Amino acid sequence: MPPAGGAAGASPFAARLDALRQAFAQGRVEAASPEVQALHDEALAVDAWRDAAEAALLLAKGHANREQPLPAQQWAERAAGHALRAGAAELEASAWVLLASERARALRPVPAMQAVGHVLRRMADVDEPRTVATVFTGVTLAFEALGLDLHALESARRALQAGTVLADEAILLRLRINLVHSGLHAWDQLHEVDADKAAALLAELRWPLEAVDRTTAELAARGVPGRTSHDFLRAGWLVRAGDDAAAAPLLQALVDEARGMPPGLMAEGWLLHGELLRRRGEDGTRSAARALELAERFADDGAVWLRRRARAEDLAGRPDAALPLLLRCHARQMASVRAALDARVDELAARLVDLHLRDENRQLRAHNQGLQDDVRQYSRLAETDALTGLPNRRALEAEFEARRGPGPLVLAVLDLDHFKRINDRFSHLVGDAVLRQAGALMAASLRAPDLLARLGGEEFVALAALPPDEAAGAFERVRRSLAEHAWGEIAEGLQVTVSIGVTAVSAGEDLIAALARADALLYRAKHEGRDRVVHDAG
Repeated sequence: MPPAGGAAGASPFAARLDALRQAFAQGRVEAASPEVQALHDEALAVDAWRDAAEAALLLAKGHANREQPLPAQQWAERAAGHALRAGAAELEASAWVLLASERARALRPVPAMQAVGHVLRRMADVDEPRTVATVFTGVTLAFEALGLDLHALESARRALQAGTVLADEAILLRLRINLVHSGLHAWDQLHEVDADKAAALLAELRWPLEAVDRTTAELAARGVPGRTSHDFLRAGWLVRAGDDAAAAPLLQALVDEARGMPPGLMAEGWLLHGELLRRRGEDGTRSAARALELAERFADDGAVWLRRRARAEDLAGRPDAALPLLLRCHARQMASVRAALDARVDELAARLVDLHLRDENRQLRAHNQGLQDDVRQYSRLAETDALTGLPNRRALEAEFEARRGPGPLVLAVLDLDHFKRINDRFSHLVGDAVLRQAGALMAASLRAPDLLARLGGEEFVALAALPPDEAAGAFERVRRSLAEHAWGEIAEGLQVTVSIGVTAVSAGEDLIAALARADALLYRAKHEGRDRVVHDAG
């Protein structure tokens, strides 16, 4: 059996992972995906968390490249959870940055910004230059998708700073291109409000652009393509620097000859070409029409494409059509800014509430000690758990007595894994939210006649009128409902799983005996690695 992900020595899955990465790089994503998923499942079965994380991340990237945002996000979430268990901060950061980009592309600014915030916090533990460069390049793409061009520029700077120590010309070329691309969009935001900063930014972009020029010229001399994207960047820089005469032939060549460029870059090329023609007193409507044609085929409703469509409508002489697009673009950008602020405010508010509750609890313990016996007595009399809304121990005892009879009955003890760590890391306020959400998910995974009660703390008990041979499958669904839930909506980096012990109740058996047997099975589930179902039924 392969060792767990934390064991010393080379991974037994490494060779297969390398081969599958090559298959994905060669475009055989559809054919290789089932094998990647099989490797993921095998790695999970032996707690090889790092290998499982790498496989999940590979699947997430495959779905993202095929424009499948929902499965891409789901696999990225799994990769982040596996990497957290493996203690692989660089893999976790890579998973979260992909999740941020996909959420941004799906026009979900709040969760996208939450993911970006989590990535930036996790990167405090990572100093390997290649990882830093890769992750901050991903953060750059996420910010660009959200329309936050100045933030994207800062991330691109950070990526290039890390990449300079690698002495790898191919990596440096990509990082410099990304910096210039982000910088030109940031200039568009700056030049109307701060001309001095915009001028300084253009001066900063000159040296990476010249480095890109030298590298692509060397590559072209060796027959390696790359001049088209560089010419686009050079033309964009010249236009913003006011050198229309030098930009004109580059733009003309781009719109006449370039093929295979990404739709966004091609649209930008047509827009720059048309705007240059208009400044020279010539007709730019043909360029506007080509940019609009690309927008109709490829545009989403994000800020970047909204701004391109607005520029095209204005270039076509339809300012009345451009204005609503600009307003929507502005609204998208403001939503992203509000998401960043809200995420920060929510974090601070949660801390304040937690401090307030702690102080209040200290006061209650100090001044109301004599009332605690009464509170406990009233709680025992109630049939409902106050925190989760589920039945409590009293209700469980009554239901067990009512169901004891000739029909089939199974009892399960369900215990949230590492719950103390959740409280310690995220606060008791988050812990309470986890208990409520976990109770709701598990109850929803059971059938309507079945009962789920909160026994106390993070422990729950279920009664189900099931034959023994159906019990394991039923509670496996309950386990998956927690393992696959997007817990990051409660707190970034949060992952919750449950261990379950299931036993068949004998006719006439009392509750204490059944609970003791289920508890023993639960202990086995914990000892065997948690996040699993152990049963004696069937």
